[in-house]
Amino acid sequence: MFNTRKQELIQQLGQDTVFDALLNLMRTEGLEGLTMQKVASQAGMAIGTLYKFFKSKEELLNYADQRLFDIFLDETCNVPVEMPPDQKLRFFTRAGLNFFLSNIGIYVILERARLMNLLDKEQETRQKDYCVVKVQEIVQQGIDTGIFRQVDTHTTAGLYLSLLIGYFHVQIEYRSIDIEVGTEKIHEMMMRYLMN
Repeated sequence: MFNTRKQELIQQLGQDTVFDALLNLMRTEGLEGLTMQKVASQAGMAIGTLYKFFKSKEELLNYADQRLFDIFLDETCNVPVEMPPDQKLRFFTRAGLNFFLSNIGIYVILERARLMNLLDKEQETRQKDYCVVKVQEIVQQGIDTGIFRQVDTHTTAGLYLSLLIGYFHVQIEYRSIDIEVGTEKIHEMMMRYLMN
């Protein structure tokens, strides 16, 4: 039992070190400059040790994508239970935009990797589906409490997430991301659609 737990801890520490090294290299080297050798060196481990955890650059990118998604969920879904549904959507929007802005360089690199088919499409689908479910829960709560009108919660959640991601993409192009302005614009559009 102890040996198994010790191995899990060592593996987790190794993966955390790799994750930090990977993000650092993505910021400084970009997608093209990212190699297994550089990640191993940055993480302070032998290349063979890195290959024990990850078999390819694609596996590293998928790992980074999943870890960042987990962080995104921690930041966006940690909504106080007592908060009204309309405020929960505002919270989710602000947290989402803040997350994207805080990780803009990494996000752009992962989007390029996605376009180059380097990321697992099934993982991407699972992530989107999970977000849709989380937003659906908020919308359903709003319907149940009479704050929102009756709508198809799945379609509405998809619309909301498209607005959030679309706003971020447009703002990247203009290089002017204002979290508060973005939050209010998206929130206002959604409330016009959802309110009775």
